[in-house]
Amino acid sequence: MLGDKLTGRYSKRAVLVFDKFYLLRHLNQAVDTVRKQEAEQLKATAPELLKGAKYLFLKNPWNLTPKQQQRLGMLEKLNLKTNLKKSGTIY
Repeated sequence: MLGDKLTGRYSKRAVLVFDKFYLLRHLNQAVDTVRKQEAEQLKATAPELLKGAKYLFLKNPWNLTPKQQQRLGMLEKLNLKTNLKKSGTIY
């Protein structure tokens, strides 16, 4: 990895640090990409299924209203790829 080569060359005690903001940004982009792909595939059979679901997947679980918790629970039972991305499962 480039970072390892540079840190080893210029400082023997340098530490490579990952910024939580950028890691979460990439994770959220991945979830959004998969959600969009699934929404496109489901348009023909169930166009309203994922409408407005983006923020359910991104919102902190403890901030969900009871209605949102119920809807998220229903979506999680459908075994969507978006759920796998959110849980960190790599397929």
